[in-house]
Amino acid sequence: MTPKPAQTLHLLHLSDLHFGRVNPGLVEPLLQAVQGLAPDLVVISGDLTQRARAGQFAQARAFLDRLPVPWLAVPGNHDIPLDRPLLRVLRPFGAYRRAICRDLAPGVDLPGLSVLGFNTATPRHWQAGRIAPARFLALLARVRAAKARGQVVAVVVHHPFSQPPGTLKRPMEGAAAALEALAAAGTDLILSGHLHRWAVVGLDAPEGGARLLQVQAGTTLSTRERGAPNDFALIEVTPGDPARLVIARHAARDPGGFSEIARQGFSRAGDQWRPEPSQSGKMPGEVSAPSSKRAR
Repeated sequence: MTPKPAQTLHLLHLSDLHFGRVNPGLVEPLLQAVQGLAPDLVVISGDLTQRARAGQFAQARAFLDRLPVPWLAVPGNHDIPLDRPLLRVLRPFGAYRRAICRDLAPGVDLPGLSVLGFNTATPRHWQAGRIAPARFLALLARVRAAKARGQVVAVVVHHPFSQPPGTLKRPMEGAAAALEALAAAGTDLILSGHLHRWAVVGLDAPEGGARLLQVQAGTTLSTRERGAPNDFALIEVTPGDPARLVIARHAARDPGGFSEIARQGFSRAGDQWRPEPSQSGKMPGEVSAPSSKRAR
């Protein structure tokens, strides 16, 4: 009997929306892009607001309510009050929980794919993230459980576990060890933001290829583009043996809204992701053939 082909799933990865400092001309084009691409799930990797104010959370929630498909979000460092110290200490995620989601580490299971949120935002730091030990152990257990069910696993965080060269922002303490642990547990994808900079980074495997892939989206709506266009990622996930990923970068163009500017495919070979030879466009910061050095 011929096995049934695996269903291809589509994740649309947004990041760093920063309501309170958005380019208003991009909101409708983004919603139109979501409508046209019709993903199975939208994920938002933090910083939904600029300064964690009630009005900004209301704007972010109004945007989420207009999405025509299910969504999953995790908070970023900008979603914690900065200039209200009492709230920052006593109820750092109070406004986020009320407006966006009470669960700071939500998860969604799709056929063949598990998407797991993990909160790296912390009131201890203004900008840098934190990998809380107990919560991280719980995440690893969720990853292992999903892999035991034969799922492709994507972890959604705000702060990246691996930062491209030349990044000035402070990395998370223990990020390299955490990345190794996620790879050992079987994580396939990490979807992150924070840097307002696009990159696709692989954690090297001894035989070549990548043990996991980190897709770092830039800012989708903010005016703080830092020299790069507003963008998002569309990730095609085909579970099965072998599993396959296609990562496409969609960038804002004036006029015309968002359009695809680059794509790269990867196929699973054992415990490694290997880049496929066909590729279109240029993905700044990508690692299509990982270097010989492991992420540190």
